[in-house]
Amino acid sequence: SKNAQVAVMRVEPGEVTVRVEPIREKIVPLFVEVSGEPAIGFELVKAETLVKSVTVRCAESVAKEIDRAVARLILSGTERDDEKKPVGIAIVNKSKSVIPNLAVEPAEVSVSIDLVQKELQKTVGVMPRFTGTLEDGVIRKVSVNPASIVVVGDAAVLESLDFVET
Repeated sequence: SKNAQVAVMRVEPGEVTVRVEPIREKIVPLFVEVSGEPAIGFELVKAETLVKSVTVRCAESVAKEIDRAVARLILSGTERDDEKKPVGIAIVNKSKSVIPNLAVEPAEVSVSIDLVQKELQKTVGVMPRFTGTLEDGVIRKVSVNPASIVVVGDAAVLESLDFVET
């Protein structure tokens, strides 16, 4: 050691082999992948970015492994409106494994999501509503036809609806 207060006892390994490769730039197509779901009652129609490709700077041997770039958007279940979300870029090989530690330009893109409100439906029972007074005080049998119906409407309203009265 050049420092008199430090003594080198042993060097391990004694030798290191380093392979030096040229750096290459590769233009890679960008795809949007979506996981998760929007809020209940909403459906994802489209997820897209205006960026169609990215540039990757890496060693020549790594560039040969690259298949595509992926913007992986994760929906949290709270999305109710069309919006833009920032998403990082992952570079993957043909077996869809991420290739880490690459210089990617741009490193992040804005993904636009288009949502539509689904028309939800729920099957609920029909409950008869009785009015007036009964002469002899005994009801032997009550039947309702149909016994259940399909109701279509807003998710919040349907969630609290268990039956419909006549």
